[in-house]
Amino acid sequence: MPELEKELLTTTGRLLLFLGRNKGLATFTEVRKVIGSQIYYALKQAITLGLVVEEGEGKKIRLTEKGSMIAECLVKCFQ
Repeated sequence: MPELEKELLTTTGRLLLFLGRNKGLATFTEVRKVIGSQIYYALKQAITLGLVVEEGEGKKIRLTEKGSMIAECLVKCFQ
């Protein structure tokens, strides 16, 4: 992940950006490689806000409709 994104976005923002760039779906392992151990906090916060859902007993993370709208904006900003 480029340095600018790390400086400007929270871990939840980076989660949404990563999922937005990956068509709204990724495995937990893929996301953890990008975000690191902070994935647990980011995932909990994103679920609480209704931005993502876990599928397959937590193996996959998918954007909700609300999360997709925000992720789309982030992807446009960080192209």
